[in-house]
Amino acid sequence: MVRWPVAALLVLLSGCAAAPLPLPSVGSRLVAEVHTPGLSYSYPPGWSNVSWGSFSSNFSYMVAALSNQRLHSPCFHDANVFSCGQPLGRLQRAAILVEWWENGYPGWQLADQPGAAISVDGLPAKMERGPSASPNCRGLGASLGISVVVARPQAPGNYFQFIACLRGPQLSRETSLALEMLDSARLSSG
Repeated sequence: MVRWPVAALLVLLSGCAAAPLPLPSVGSRLVAEVHTPGLSYSYPPGWSNVSWGSFSSNFSYMVAALSNQRLHSPCFHDANVFSCGQPLGRLQRAAILVEWWENGYPGWQLADQPGAAISVDGLPAKMERGPSASPNCRGLGASLGISVVVARPQAPGNYFQFIACLRGPQLSRETSLALEMLDSARLSSG
């Protein structure tokens, strides 16, 4: 019989990521809801949903991230260093990561953004889809990225951003679920 020291078992177990939750059926009801200042949205029950007030800069603020994989804090700090990255190390098969951001840059205009014109909760928006649609999806093993910027007409230069990083094998199903979560959003225009 092999006896493993407790420390060795902990190292082995920490390297094993929990499998992502199965994707719900297309058209299933998104029953879990989140309400934050300026944004509310729905997502599948049981998914990991976390907000980080500390992940912000002068122009950008991560409102929340959600996934069918377990999330961790994207920010690391000690006495001398504060840095932030992604709330996941890598997407597993059939996994989705969605991030909601509040951004603002002097001179930002929706007309200057890439993508197709759409509407999100009655607000003007643009959607870009493809393997490189969002820099946030790079390095996660995503098969597809979706980036949607939503103008805030009452606050020029400010916008919401929805980012979905998807990893197949069922990209059409994963895309439908991500767009259903986007469609559930209720945004404050101010």
